[in-house]
Amino acid sequence: MFMSIYNSPLFFKELGNRISKYRKEIGLTQEQLAEKIGVSQEVIAYYETGKRRLTLSLLIPLKNALFVDIEDLLGIKKGKGKPGPIPKIQKRLEQIQNLPLNKQKIVLELLDSFIESNIKILS
Repeated sequence: MFMSIYNSPLFFKELGNRISKYRKEIGLTQEQLAEKIGVSQEVIAYYETGKRRLTLSLLIPLKNALFVDIEDLLGIKKGKGKPGPIPKIQKRLEQIQNLPLNKQKIVLELLDSFIESNIKILS
């Protein structure tokens, strides 16, 4: 029973919908996602429409590129805790962490400057 759920065409269509949703949430095109996980844009389109089954070897690269938990990607209900995907700000922070250190420094300086200027305005 368990395996039949994860082997059905409906599962792969729903998985494709989640891939598309998470990709769009972080502002990636199909081409950009394809490049991150080492496949073509056409393959991403097939995954998103459920016309092609996601291979197990791409599960980890895909969840890393989309900044989601495997459980969220696969649509597995979690126990207690905060439901849904990681908040957008958390995803952005994770993206910043993946930048080279010199780029991280630039982003942090911009954020510090923005926060400081807005604190002065609100005071």
